[in-house]
Amino acid sequence: MAFTDELDREDLKRQFLQEMSMLLSYSDSPLVGESLSAPDALRDGPGPGDRAPDVGGLRRRGVGHPLRLHELTRGTRHTLLVYADGSADEGALTAVGKLCADVRRQASGQIDVYLLLSPDARVPWMLDPPVVRDAGGEFRAAYGLTGTALYLVRPDGHVGFRSQPIDADALSKNLQLVFGGVR
Repeated sequence: MAFTDELDREDLKRQFLQEMSMLLSYSDSPLVGESLSAPDALRDGPGPGDRAPDVGGLRRRGVGHPLRLHELTRGTRHTLLVYADGSADEGALTAVGKLCADVRRQASGQIDVYLLLSPDARVPWMLDPPVVRDAGGEFRAAYGLTGTALYLVRPDGHVGFRSQPIDADALSKNLQLVFGGVR
């Protein structure tokens, strides 16, 4: 097909993405969900069950080079990405530490948590979760974020849950579905 004049590049791209399982979506799965405060919240970001897009330009203290999101989410564990920009209040940032501990307990430690901050956000004094700076704003743009939000990325690279603003109770219910056990 590559050497014919009748090649439809868009069709070839779609076929490639389909064969690589990049077009696969689990949006109808009962194990994915969301909690949104407004109908248009996160409308520009990936939905529950969609593949989590990779972005670059992430900076982490102590790491001398920019990171890619897929470096944080690869492996066999779920990854919780808690996002905050400069409009996030002190209380929301302080609550991230408790959320982190609760999530890890509920998932029996099978989850990594990162606090992603926009360039204009103040870095809170906390040791856990690790803070990653969205230095170039690529994460914010690809995920359609403002204020505070969270994305749970499954080990297969798809969004398992998202919320805006952060909804700890709805996240806990989703984790209950995925990991079972008692809260």
